[in-house]
Amino acid sequence: MEFFYKIHDPTTANRQGPDAGTQYRSAIFYHSPEQKVLAEKVTKQIQEKLVNEKNLYSERKIVTEIVEAGEWYNAEDYHQKYLVRREKKKKFNFVMVRNFKNSLIANDKFFFFNFF
Repeated sequence: MEFFYKIHDPTTANRQGPDAGTQYRSAIFYHSPEQKVLAEKVTKQIQEKLVNEKNLYSERKIVTEIVEAGEWYNAEDYHQKYLVRREKKKKFNFVMVRNFKNSLIANDKFFFFNFF
């Protein structure tokens, strides 16, 4: 779950980068009480890390929703396998991953994973 918090900004409500709207909210969907407890525990730990670090998200509150999973709806076909379809255009072919101090990954602030 820490990886989830590294690949987006969990401190902005209804926004990721230039995209805005409720469809861009940060949310964790759980299927059992144990998953909910784990999500709340990890979120609290990440919030404490953010408060203790001096970085881009310092002193900002995590707004990630922790919500019981409901009925699932697949996105339209043009949203499926987005990165694979974009390979020829070479746009958005990486994900920026933020590093937290004392995590299992190296000490750099950001990592970039190229999918192609």
